[in-house]
Amino acid sequence: TGEIKPYPLKGKKLNLDIAINEKTAFITGSFHKQYNLDNDLGSQNHNDFNYSKIKLTTEQIIETFKIAKSTSITNLELGFNIIINEDPQKYIDDYLLMYDLKAPNRNEKFLGKGDYKEFRKTDYYFKIYNKSKTNKLDKNILRVEIKIIRKRLLELLGVYSLENILEKKVLNNIFELLMQKFEGLTIIDEFNEIDIPPDELERLKNYMHDNYWIRIKHRKTSKQIYTFKKDFRMLQIKYKLNKTKDEIRRKLYSKFNELINDYDYSQKKVA
Repeated sequence: TGEIKPYPLKGKKLNLDIAINEKTAFITGSFHKQYNLDNDLGSQNHNDFNYSKIKLTTEQIIETFKIAKSTSITNLELGFNIIINEDPQKYIDDYLLMYDLKAPNRNEKFLGKGDYKEFRKTDYYFKIYNKSKTNKLDKNILRVEIKIIRKRLLELLGVYSLENILEKKVLNNIFELLMQKFEGLTIIDEFNEIDIPPDELERLKNYMHDNYWIRIKHRKTSKQIYTFKKDFRMLQIKYKLNKTKDEIRRKLYSKFNELINDYDYSQKKVA
């Protein structure tokens, strides 16, 4: 008939992108950046985004867009900015080797503006990058993120609709998933080769390369591979090569407890 249909419609509200089709509508974007833009803090997510801010932003979005309870979430990302002792570039380039004994799917430098490693799985991505470099910050800030890309995993965590994000139990479920996947990272400290006997040093160097695990996958039995993995763990413990990983783990738990309980350590009064 020559009639122009109104769909698809596209729009933007600060950080959020809105796309409306004849039967569906999607909103995508960072709630953290949305809050910062709404409060004149810039389009960034390197500051803390605690539970009160999550609740406020989520409720505002539900009200603004008249989101129904049946509205589902198809992707969800949870990330933490932690202050570490050394340059995050060293952590990422030198210490972070593998995830599930596999090399990163993406290992990028952002054209000299940042350091980034991403490990992709069927239901989620695990990402670690140099937040201080990408945002030109004075502090050593490492960002650790998990991005869930399958609805089936979200539902296992109790995420069915946007309102579930307001439940602390659900946020705790997502955080526990992040920490569970964090344990799959191979993060090895620097070591002095002369401190390790030659036979153990050779095994350790082999274990630290993803090609070794690829090579033995079809040459060794499952039982043999399990033995090698156990030996790798024991060598790390014996020569205390997990201090960096222990530090990051401790700081992730501390940061989550701080944010979920709205505790601002910068405002702590000293008697």
